[in-house]
Amino acid sequence: MGVVCDTPSIQLSAQYDVLADLEGFEFQLLLRSSEQANPAWRSRPPIRVGCELLGQLRILPQATRPYLNTGVARVLDRHDFDAVVIHGVYDNLALWQAIHWCARRKRPYLLRCDGNIKKETDAPGARRIRRWLARMNIRRAAALLCIGSQNRKYYESFGAVERQMFLAPWEIDYQDLQAQLERALPKRAELRTALGVDHRVVIASVGRLVASKGFQDVIAGVAPLARGGLPVTLLIGGEGAYRRELEGLAAGAPAGAIRLLGNLTRPAIVELLVSSDVFVLASHSEAWGLVVNEAALAGLPLVVSDAVGAAPDLVIPGANGLVFPAGDTQRLYELLRETVARKELRVSMGEASRTILADWRRRFPAREGYRLALQHALASGAREGSCA
Repeated sequence: MGVVCDTPSIQLSAQYDVLADLEGFEFQLLLRSSEQANPAWRSRPPIRVGCELLGQLRILPQATRPYLNTGVARVLDRHDFDAVVIHGVYDNLALWQAIHWCARRKRPYLLRCDGNIKKETDAPGARRIRRWLARMNIRRAAALLCIGSQNRKYYESFGAVERQMFLAPWEIDYQDLQAQLERALPKRAELRTALGVDHRVVIASVGRLVASKGFQDVIAGVAPLARGGLPVTLLIGGEGAYRRELEGLAAGAPAGAIRLLGNLTRPAIVELLVSSDVFVLASHSEAWGLVVNEAALAGLPLVVSDAVGAAPDLVIPGANGLVFPAGDTQRLYELLRETVARKELRVSMGEASRTILADWRRRFPAREGYRLALQHALASGAREGSCA
């Protein structure tokens, strides 16, 4: 099976390494680029499946993006795949070359994307041509790999039907992350002392410092808690162009109540989660938010906006977390005030986070979703002699 995908992020590589044990199928990744668009993401080639870099034509000499991939059909001809998994819906040249190859060779294709119905609905001025292209490719796909509920609704908004859709959530390197958490947990008191938060309720948030991540809303929710005398500290991990604006907002809070930690390594993120009492993701637009999986594995209560793709699947309001309307800083403040004030609530929600994540992984393993989708796609291709 060929997989036309973007870059070898740790999440993508973990996904396909899990699929290496899928009996009867072999995967070969065809990467659009070896470079990460976001410098905060980690690159890691897959360990257990093959991968190669597609040809590139750079538009600008020093730019990592945009770029055009060339010779995709020749690579597909060389491998002569039975089916092709294509990441995306309409927005890159490699995708169109792969879809054309499938039509010409009468091979089925499967689509996988991070589209979020909430994000799509909220996006202003969506062009008709974009929607028409997405609708055409989705309807012709033999199968659609869904990362969660919001992603499924995104496909449905373009005319996808039930028989096409298969739930195959993103995988992260759970085993490695669990091992790191177990090593860090005994050091929680030591880590909190090093951060100077021994007797404070620590709220953590992690991501790129851009306006769409909603860190300004988290600051607006936490600052009045600190001014009201609650022993709370917000720790933000990440870097980006919005840092100066966030520093200005943080300056209005009591000293030490809000701290920007900059880019963090994976071990440092693990230590931050272990040191924290609550995790917040206030994004205005978030396809999924794999950091929610990480925070849940760390046993933290989750306070997330309704724009976060993971919210309907990994956050049960009142059980392991709370959900607020994206951009509603007053509601976020109220939820944080309740969570900060009640230790027993934080403890019970944190325990529930681990249980809910484990249940999600048990009920919807990515490997099974891929197996069913591929079997359906290959059977459809055999019946119809096309990729439709």
